[in-house]
Amino acid sequence: MTPAGSRKGTGGLSRGAGRRGKRSRSRQLIADRAYNNVRNDTFALPVWKLGYTTIYDLHPNRRGMHPGPEGTHTFWIDGVLYADSLPEGLYDLDPIAIDVSKDDRERVERRHQARQAYAYIPHDARHPDESRSYRGPAAQPGRLRCPNNPKSMRAPQSVPTTSCTRGEECGCGHTITLYDSDYPDMRMPFQHGTLACEMSYHRRVGIESVFADLKQNRLHVHRGYFRGFGIGRYTVLVGFTFAALTCSSCTTGSASVCVSIRGAGSSVSRNRCAQSVGVVSQRDRAKSPR
Repeated sequence: MTPAGSRKGTGGLSRGAGRRGKRSRSRQLIADRAYNNVRNDTFALPVWKLGYTTIYDLHPNRRGMHPGPEGTHTFWIDGVLYADSLPEGLYDLDPIAIDVSKDDRERVERRHQARQAYAYIPHDARHPDESRSYRGPAAQPGRLRCPNNPKSMRAPQSVPTTSCTRGEECGCGHTITLYDSDYPDMRMPFQHGTLACEMSYHRRVGIESVFADLKQNRLHVHRGYFRGFGIGRYTVLVGFTFAALTCSSCTTGSASVCVSIRGAGSSVSRNRCAQSVGVVSQRDRAKSPR
């Protein structure tokens, strides 16, 4: 928690540093759009130094094209570096939206995968000097056939072929060194707007849904819900609360749910578990003796 009006990056950074200090296994940090507008030296760069990989939901104002490193014949699109052989029809692609049909999602994903073939991908691990090598789409093992890279032309015809002119310099086969200061507020392990990006970022939505269930949808955990002294007592109470939330989520509607909690030679049905935390379905009430 940080005081109201303080910088967003300050609170997010302190939380990330605290998790790393406790030897957490977390390797990815999912941030909402507000952190796209935070200065890089306040949030993105310190987070990378802590060893996290950042995942963002890019604001429409942050999306677009930017020139790549000078002399490399590359450019940036939504935090991903592409060779200049990328067809113009793949420059501006809409991200996959939630409220679209399955056919539209598949169509948009195919276009994103077609663009991914022209992207630069990591060639090795991040170095201590905050640099990392990225190889082009025609560098071996290639993902494209480029006339300026003879080895890439040995790939089968099913592999996309660029429109590069033989003898003219292009950005397909280079290996480029990028630094943490190169758009850290947009770079992610995958393209923005793809199914992989959606599935990864929406883990944040799932966590927020659990918090909503705790606070309002299913339970009402607010100030004063727990009363006692000592972290040990609160830990036990929180455990019982999450058990109640789990049983409440499993007993939706009038369906009767049964699961075994197997311990040391014992088996307890979920009906008993639900009754112990005050969650019983309508069918369970009908079967129980009056």
